[in-house]
Amino acid sequence: MTRVLVAILTAVLSYTVKADTIPIISISVPVTEMSETEAFKLYTGEYKKWPNGTRVTIFIQDPDSISVKAFSIKLGITPSRFSSRINTNLSDGAVINIVDTPSQVILGVLSTPNSAGLYSGFYIVRNMTSITELVLTK
Repeated sequence: MTRVLVAILTAVLSYTVKADTIPIISISVPVTEMSETEAFKLYTGEYKKWPNGTRVTIFIQDPDSISVKAFSIKLGITPSRFSSRINTNLSDGAVINIVDTPSQVILGVLSTPNSAGLYSGFYIVRNMTSITELVLTK
């Protein structure tokens, strides 16, 4: 009986919960996937407009936070280069909102059309109705 409950619980959790630094986007964003190179340009503020011409707004935690560093490493970019690019593009007019917590990233993306964010932590896939995960391709 215990093994059955553990197997069911494991199956449910693997289906509904993820833990990672996840690139998320508002459902109003006109893209659902992009290359890792494009993601680097998006999340560091180099892309200032989406393909349909709407302005890009980014929500991330501090560029020196573990979540942003983990995402840069996931892209094969050194954290210092990622952070440096963010600072350069901020001074060049990029709209990057640096927030304190993962919850603020979620709230920012939920409340801002055409926005994207880097969310770090656990989330329930089924409850993501207004935002979605951005699929990264090689």
